[in-house]
Amino acid sequence: MHGQTGLSILSVGEGDTRLKVDPEDPASRERFTKVVTDLLRKGYLISVVTGHDEEGREIRARVTEFDPEALEYLVENTSPEEDEALQQELKGTRGRRRTKRLAIANTPADAVPPTAGGSAPELLWDP
Repeated sequence: MHGQTGLSILSVGEGDTRLKVDPEDPASRERFTKVVTDLLRKGYLISVVTGHDEEGREIRARVTEFDPEALEYLVENTSPEEDEALQQELKGTRGRRRTKRLAIANTPADAVPPTAGGSAPELLWDP
């Protein structure tokens, strides 16, 4: 399939899997959406790479929602620099959550079950 992208689902018991999606295939999009939505509902931590720090380490953010129409992850808890940029962008819009949209196409993502620390992101990487 042309243009595939995906999500790594980490599991000790079942083995790691890679969920792939072809944005041009409606059946593939639907399957990907169902799995991502189910993972979030079940408490999996889906984290995405939002950049790299000065030492080359990944900067990650937690996915809070998924937009199936746009095939985008919605994330919160971005880096301090991104938070500052979002605050400036949303200036004067009280009550709105500071979220960022990231297209799945160029966004490395991992899903970790709650039983493996998925509900405790501070155990997985430095904030």
